[in-house]
Amino acid sequence: MHVHDGEVVRIVFPARYLDWAVTSPLMLVGVGLLGNAALPAILGMVGSDLIMIGCLYTAAMYAPAHKYFWFGVSRS
Repeated sequence: MHVHDGEVVRIVFPARYLDWAVTSPLMLVGVGLLGNAALPAILGMVGSDLIMIGCLYTAAMYAPAHKYFWFGVSRS
């Protein structure tokens, strides 16, 4: 995908975020089960991870003025 930032054109790979949305929750579930974590804790970790990935994808699609806001939201 080509994203226009004023005069600069960036290439964004949406497949990267789709891959993260599949693989990182699987890893979190595996670690949670390995550590005998409670189901609500595992679901909270997976939900937070998916929100973070969504915010990072949003940051990749926006112009620089909004990009840093979404990046900051994903890190908080």
